[in-house]
Amino acid sequence: MNQHTLFSLVFLAACTNTNEDKQSTYTYYGDTKSILDTHCATCHQTDDIAPFPLTTYEEIEPLLTVIRTSIETGSMPPWKPSDECNDYKGNFDLTADEKSILLDWIDSDAPIGDPENYIEPSVDTSRTFETNMSLQIPESYTPTRGPDDYRCHLIPWPNEETSYVTGINVIPEQTSIVHHVILFLVGPDQVEQFQAYDDAEEGPGYTCYGGPRANTGDTTGSLGLGDINPSELLSTLNELGLTIGDLQSGNYTSDQLIELFDTLGASTGGAIGGFNQIGNWVPGTPPLPYPEGTGIRVEPGSMIVAQMHYNTLSADPVSDQSSFQIATTPEVEKEAILMLLTDFGWVSQGMLGSEMTIPAGESNVEHGTIAANDSVFVRSARRSLGLEADAPLMLYTAGAHMHTLGVSQHSEIQHEDGGNTCLLDIQDWDFSWQGAYHFSEPIPFDVGDSISMTCSWDNSASNQQIIDGTALEPIDVQWGEGTTDEMCLGGFYVTSQ
Repeated sequence: MNQHTLFSLVFLAACTNTNEDKQSTYTYYGDTKSILDTHCATCHQTDDIAPFPLTTYEEIEPLLTVIRTSIETGSMPPWKPSDECNDYKGNFDLTADEKSILLDWIDSDAPIGDPENYIEPSVDTSRTFETNMSLQIPESYTPTRGPDDYRCHLIPWPNEETSYVTGINVIPEQTSIVHHVILFLVGPDQVEQFQAYDDAEEGPGYTCYGGPRANTGDTTGSLGLGDINPSELLSTLNELGLTIGDLQSGNYTSDQLIELFDTLGASTGGAIGGFNQIGNWVPGTPPLPYPEGTGIRVEPGSMIVAQMHYNTLSADPVSDQSSFQIATTPEVEKEAILMLLTDFGWVSQGMLGSEMTIPAGESNVEHGTIAANDSVFVRSARRSLGLEADAPLMLYTAGAHMHTLGVSQHSEIQHEDGGNTCLLDIQDWDFSWQGAYHFSEPIPFDVGDSISMTCSWDNSASNQQIIDGTALEPIDVQWGEGTTDEMCLGGFYVTSQ
């Protein structure tokens, strides 16, 4: 045997051994299909919100490089909370083992395996619950306002007695365009105001963004101050022994501010600073029933505002008339409310404290706030729940809301003894993937505790929205309901302890 032949055999053997080393013990049917069905195919189905289906081997094989990149970067599945912050129910993120299996399978040329080896994903029975009410958007609506259309629809609440919502299941009629849904609760005393929003705009519903109010240019709409007469405000302040300067410098007590809102009618069911929600939904995240024995009170004569986010980037606009399956009960052991957290200075454009200015061109802007145990937000939640002024609370969920310039959001409980409990930590904020996250175990909020929240934004030229194919120029940004405004808002589902 000559040297050339010997070298060729050695080289062939080496190549053969290398290929054998690359061969994976994992197969599509035996290992990875179950993972992909659980974490990817909930959205990636034909005619669903995702841009392509991932339900069969034939659909997946041409996209292996895309799948690998998504796994390595963590962009998919879009689970945003840090696992180091807290444990949450319904976590649909890939585990370290699942990532390893998928990457190893892809690197080994993705063998298909035997269909008989497929194991159905296990079903999380904690997500199942019975509903007894069906609501629907009153009229079909076809998105017309570009690739992202935010439309609010008014739905009368049918119950003639006080009832409690204990769970919601959103049924999008057009899964290809319904990107997210938030169901806001409007009390009987505000129905007329919201009906006026609907009547003022042609077609079903009205345009809304950031919250349930119509986008009329009123930047203080989230607080309810946009409908207040200035002379009435000054008169009320005088009766409370306050001035505009006191508000701007934060020189007021929680009692004074609560009385101010009560007098001016700017609070909403105890959830000062915003509107209570009874549920929300984003694709791929099956709804969780509210904690057993708890529910959100809804009074007769109320309305539900269904804020629909339609996205038509990957699908043609079609007519949608989504519906909502709701579980209700006439009474609960513990009434719940969505306790909001923000800063009155931000919301009021500096009238009630420091502004939330995000300067043009700045790539790292941070603002934070803290709600002490006797703050307006916490006391308002207690009052809505019929609790004493210093009653301890129990937190079941945490959520965050910013707009498109957002980068990160962090909230935590700061305990009286100097310790802290992380509630939510999101370091790669994406407006398209937001929601409420249910703690695996409820978290006590005791007398002496505070909740802090910090948000950061990137207002540089490279992080601007693209409208009609052109990136917007950076401008100074404040709090507001508009698409080019910003917010920093936390929400917590709370009851008494």
